[in-house]
Amino acid sequence: MDSRLSSFQSNLQQSQQEISQTQIAKLEETMTDNYSFQRKGNENQYRHEVKVLTKLKEAKASLEAPELGIDSVRTAKMKIIEGIDLVRERQKLIKLADSSQLGWKVVSEYVANPIADDSEDEKKMMRAQSRAERKSKAEKVKKGKPRPTPYSRNPEKETKSVKPGRCFKCGNKGHWVDECPDMKNKISNSYSQILVFDNINVIQGHFAPLVSDSSNKSVNTKVNTVKNTHTVMCIDMNTTVQHECVSPVGRLKVNIGQWKLITENKHIIDVIENGYKIPFKTEPQHAVIKNNRSSLNNKKFVQDEISNLLQKKCISEVQKIPQVVNPLTVASQI
Repeated sequence: MDSRLSSFQSNLQQSQQEISQTQIAKLEETMTDNYSFQRKGNENQYRHEVKVLTKLKEAKASLEAPELGIDSVRTAKMKIIEGIDLVRERQKLIKLADSSQLGWKVVSEYVANPIADDSEDEKKMMRAQSRAERKSKAEKVKKGKPRPTPYSRNPEKETKSVKPGRCFKCGNKGHWVDECPDMKNKISNSYSQILVFDNINVIQGHFAPLVSDSSNKSVNTKVNTVKNTHTVMCIDMNTTVQHECVSPVGRLKVNIGQWKLITENKHIIDVIENGYKIPFKTEPQHAVIKNNRSSLNNKKFVQDEISNLLQKKCISEVQKIPQVVNPLTVASQI
């Protein structure tokens, strides 16, 4: 009777000790929750380590009993197995985060939606991946929306500062050469003086401006001054008659002889004579790419623009297919 009582007493003490050790471990785990982590990933990793440490402490408490029995060994073994399972689960989550572009967002969705049946674990991962992708897209859309402004600011009026001294170009005060009105209007004035006609007729390939006799002489003089320049055919806005317009295209090439006297640089001479060529390291393979759908849907616009560029001699028609033919694209502004 005494032996049974003493055995019962020892088992009771052992059980109380295991319970107290377990309660202490749980209390330590709860106390760690008071710490506020700055990063969610660090917090999750820390909580996982606390769970594993709790299982190991419970196993240690079972093995430190005064009289080690079969029940204590079984309890310790069970706690160790639970700790191993926690480590394996964490390793699986780390692999899941590493295999996805969204990282730990997928893990958060995976953990937040548990499924009892382990056979559907793969489907669970796929669903977590889909949810994480949807949330990521929604966050991008939300960030892309402009923030509403509480009030609209009135645009500030631009105030030009008055420069000291006089302009070296016109001699007037208040501005310098870079802001001189005469410099800004120099090209536009000279160009408009040549091409200001009320109407234009074509007679044997030269101009017959319909102006008064008093101004006819001066206009013809100005036209003759640009006879030697490169010209293109333009259409008068008031009539359907074509006439010549001044264009800078070809002026450098016409005077190639003068350029050869000025410089011996072969690159400059080649650019003036043959045009600029992109210096490829390796010559690209022959390719003819079809035009994009936007140009095919706007054939009339494309034809008109190509005709305009040909008339202005900004482009030229070639008889041989080039090495690479890029597709045409029409961009429309809505």
